[in-house]
Amino acid sequence: MKSKCFFQYSPTLVLAIVLATLASCEKDEMPGSIPQYYLSIAAGQSHALALDQDGTLWTWGSDYNGQLGNGKKGEIFTAIEKGTVFSAIAAGGSQSFAIEPDGTLWAWGRNLSGELGDGTTDNRDTPVKIGTNYKAVATGDYQTTGLKTDGTLWKWGSYSDVILYAPEQVGSDFAIISSYCGIKTDNTLWQWGNFSIPSQIGTDFVAVSSGGEQWGHYFGMKTAGTLWGWGNNVYGQLGKGDTVNAFVPTLIDSGYVSITTGGNHSLGIKRDYTIWTWGNNNFGQLGDGTLVKKTKPVKIGDNYKAIAAGQFYSLALKNDNTLWEWGKNDFNSDPIDIPKQIGGN
Repeated sequence: MKSKCFFQYSPTLVLAIVLATLASCEKDEMPGSIPQYYLSIAAGQSHALALDQDGTLWTWGSDYNGQLGNGKKGEIFTAIEKGTVFSAIAAGGSQSFAIEPDGTLWAWGRNLSGELGDGTTDNRDTPVKIGTNYKAVATGDYQTTGLKTDGTLWKWGSYSDVILYAPEQVGSDFAIISSYCGIKTDNTLWQWGNFSIPSQIGTDFVAVSSGGEQWGHYFGMKTAGTLWGWGNNVYGQLGKGDTVNAFVPTLIDSGYVSITTGGNHSLGIKRDYTIWTWGNNNFGQLGDGTLVKKTKPVKIGDNYKAIAAGQFYSLALKNDNTLWEWGKNDFNSDPIDIPKQIGGN
């Protein structure tokens, strides 16, 4: 993985994960309280981020490469840079990003291939400033994509054709980005996968999500409201009823307003705020009460407005801004196969 490219159909989107294991943490490791309500979420391979209603950033999960940003190694639910307000967040394989309201971009975590974009290959366990005038960022395994306020597309990290240790402009006129795809202002769909230069693959798209990995699976939504998928489908993660890969965008369904991709599973929210999941389910990441993969979407709940997915886990926000998670990451020892609320204590 395992990206978390986050879906941008809504103005903000992205998220987080924790569980009952919190109760067993040492008292001196825990914050005074964990917020109950959140505005956005983002999921990495096995760590997660969430912005609370004050714009404070919370992180938890795996911290082997400093991706929690708290300056100490440990799987602890904690606030980062308390007092600093962030407006957008993203999480990738083992790296994290946050954008301040003024467009300042910060990064921390693994930097083996320059995926942080600070000009080095040094891991960072606290946030470092990368640049200014950013309005969105998306990150995958070892690659990161940034969108500036002027619509220019910037890339850094390791690609098949080049390694970029600092942001480099590779495109313009973009309106939406995900880890490995983007949409221009004329609604054309562009994909770069494991290469640094985008190539056009479609028209009339208004939203896109790419995750799992550079050779993973992808979704796009067209202006007519239809959902299209392509890429790896070995676990049925495209949701078309089989396990056959799709090499070009293929019509999947309609009625969705949000979509996100995990390691080998997918989540979607429909217009009536119901949440649907499909694909790999070996750790309960579909949240349907089983550990059985699904090749077609199954409904698992109501009143959801935002979603994010990691390698083997899923996150979601309900309409009341409460945070829910299921599946497995490094924070919990046993899979959770139905949605469980986080926070409020």
